[in-house]
Amino acid sequence: MIRVALVDDEQEIFSSYRTLFERFAKEEGWNEEFKLTFFSDGLELVESYKQGYDLILMDIDMKKLNGLETARALRKMDENVLLIFVTRFSQYAINGYQYEAFDFVLKPLDYATFKLKMKRIVKVLSRNSGRTIFLRSEGGNVVLSCKTITYIEVIKHELIYHTTDKTYRVYGTLVDAKKELADSHFILCHRSYLVNAAYVSKIQGMDIIVNGEKLPISRNYKREVTEYMANFFAGDV
Repeated sequence: MIRVALVDDEQEIFSSYRTLFERFAKEEGWNEEFKLTFFSDGLELVESYKQGYDLILMDIDMKKLNGLETARALRKMDENVLLIFVTRFSQYAINGYQYEAFDFVLKPLDYATFKLKMKRIVKVLSRNSGRTIFLRSEGGNVVLSCKTITYIEVIKHELIYHTTDKTYRVYGTLVDAKKELADSHFILCHRSYLVNAAYVSKIQGMDIIVNGEKLPISRNYKREVTEYMANFFAGDV
């Protein structure tokens, strides 16, 4: 079961959401149930929030507590839930990345866009759900969930694992890290960076945006990265 919170003060949009999720499940042959919970305002979500949601789709422009204020409060309670902003104003969405928003969608929602986003989301939620790796870090031994790793950086002989909440430092090579994560959606974008495709929001020239951070793409990797991410966003890898 995938638990989804839908937050919007436009009540008429909830029936549209239900239709979109039902169509997606039917067309994609999705066997797992989507459990939808509706909230008419960000304040209602915050006041009744309990960890357990996998995904939150939330409007930004709401009257009582707007989406950005709600996201600020949510991140104090839940660092891992996938958060997607739904808005009529794309210029507002970029501000959401400071609260580790996974993506944003423009209103009005159309099925083609919804399907593209959901294929990526489902892949993120289902991939590596129980996959862990063992790190001997300078702070002690750590069992690290792969789904929390945003990217891995190498500096000299030190690997830095950047996750959704902190970093871990170990000795090793990026080649070894890539081999260990070969069955996951990690791709080299540079000789110094191995990124988790699930946290990539866009490719911008010779840069790749990973969980809100801008990382460089080497010319040698540009074509491979671009093709891989196109397939990933389409749900083909």
